[in-house]
Amino acid sequence: MKQNNLTFIAFAFLTFFLLLVSCVDPEDDEVIIIDPCAAVVCENDGVCVEGVCDCPEGFIGSSCESFDPTRVQFLLDAGRSPMSLLDDGILLDSLYGKMYEGGLIFYLNIEEGNGLVASPTDLAELAEWGCMYEELDGADGSEVGTGAQNTLDIIAGCGEEGIAAKVCDALVLNERSDWFLPSSGALNLIYMNLHLKEHSEFQELYWSSTESGFLFAFLQEFEDGIQFDAGKSAKASLRAVRAF
Repeated sequence: MKQNNLTFIAFAFLTFFLLLVSCVDPEDDEVIIIDPCAAVVCENDGVCVEGVCDCPEGFIGSSCESFDPTRVQFLLDAGRSPMSLLDDGILLDSLYGKMYEGGLIFYLNIEEGNGLVASPTDLAELAEWGCMYEELDGADGSEVGTGAQNTLDIIAGCGEEGIAAKVCDALVLNERSDWFLPSSGALNLIYMNLHLKEHSEFQELYWSSTESGFLFAFLQEFEDGIQFDAGKSAKASLRAVRAF
């Protein structure tokens, strides 16, 4: 009798197990195994394991559909562009101060996807703006994005060596050589999006590439954010920038 009871229990358990993991075709009694991953779609190279998406590093969500906001630097290093991260929900503030294409992100054009990065640290020396008593042709752009042309105009019109624009132009950093002195508009964004958010250490005064007549060019005070035009012979710190 005991043996019969054990047999009955074993048969009941097997029947219950098969009901859970399979269904039976009434025509030919063929057992069809249900795949728990059959209806699961994992995005961004996620892999389904027992009906659940195992997401690669940098992605979260039931289908690995979202970027992990705590892994922004990893995603940038893995080849994601700042604009693609922004489009998929990463906040703009989370991009500022992250390393990308050689420097720290401080500006992103949210319409076109291009932007600017700053050198991670100050350039080694203080420098004059240069060419006191000379008003250069060009070099007066103040808007974000005009620094590159300002720098070219300064180099073309000023023969002095060791000036701010030439120091930035000569910089080779993180395998990039297309650095320039930021316009006053871009310098202010460095102040707001890097300095105020404590993404790097800064000194007191920085030159922009924006000229203000034959005697002056624009400096920015990083203690209080004030921009003012100062004599071109003054010495100030430098942050080079480049476009991406």
